[in-house]
Amino acid sequence: MVNIDYTIFIQVINLLVLVWLLNLLLFRPIRSILNERGGQLDSLKDDISRMEQDVEQAISSLEEGIKAAKLKGKNEKGMLKAQGYEEEKSIIDKMTEEVDARINNLKGEIAREVEGAKNTLKEHVALFSREMAVKILGRDI
Repeated sequence: MVNIDYTIFIQVINLLVLVWLLNLLLFRPIRSILNERGGQLDSLKDDISRMEQDVEQAISSLEEGIKAAKLKGKNEKGMLKAQGYEEEKSIIDKMTEEVDARINNLKGEIAREVEGAKNTLKEHVALFSREMAVKILGRDI
């Protein structure tokens, strides 16, 4: 059976001193280390979430940049195509004008040659008609 005497008070005091010493030497340092690690984990989680947001923003800005570059390229391609068509049209117009001028020059030359041939034939028509009449009639006219 348990006797309650002054030793029980000593045991209780001994237990309280032991709890106080364990708390001072063991539990407090472990709790402070755990709290530090918890704080470090929280700060790392915050850093990770901030970095994820930065990555998402970078990806979205990169995608926007790509879209803008594609749009700019498409616009420049359209402008270059339009410039090419205009240049092609101007070259074709220039060549058409040159061909028309050459055709007109050739028509003028042909007309002059035809006129010259007509004049030559007119000059020789009397001679030819006389020679034909001589051949048909068989006598000199």
